[in-house]
Amino acid sequence: MKTQTFTLEVHIDSPKERVGRFISDFANYGKIHPLITAIRRRPPRSGALVSPADERRWYKVTDRLPLGPISFSFTYDVATAAAGSQSLLLEAWQWPQIHLRNHTAWRAAESGGTYLCEEVTVTAPRLLVSFVARTAEKAHRRAFFALRALLESEQNR
Repeated sequence: MKTQTFTLEVHIDSPKERVGRFISDFANYGKIHPLITAIRRRPPRSGALVSPADERRWYKVTDRLPLGPISFSFTYDVATAAAGSQSLLLEAWQWPQIHLRNHTAWRAAESGGTYLCEEVTVTAPRLLVSFVARTAEKAHRRAFFALRALLESEQNR
């Protein structure tokens, strides 16, 4: 197993409360993430350590990954949880032994609007980790730009 990390940052001309509400509702990711085709709520992942105090929300997500003239669909598990009042922790598990840990935080920007920062750690088999990290970074960058465009267009209405 090998690990790679990437960080993305964006300024969004929208109040931090609005950005936080959107980011905290994982169902919204289907509106901005270029690979996601379906998101469904699900019970906790088999074998997960879950206590009554566990506030994670569990999902089954389907992505479609284009590779040249063909595309592949795959499904994976996601758990989300608030990590304070202005951040979210997201974890995804996919076969074969792929794990993404995503910490997203937002705060009011000094110049107005919201500063959004995401750190993603990808753990995967050595032969896959670079491909998975590159694909995730490209998709998350596109999702950040789509989020900014969506919230700023709604802000200007």
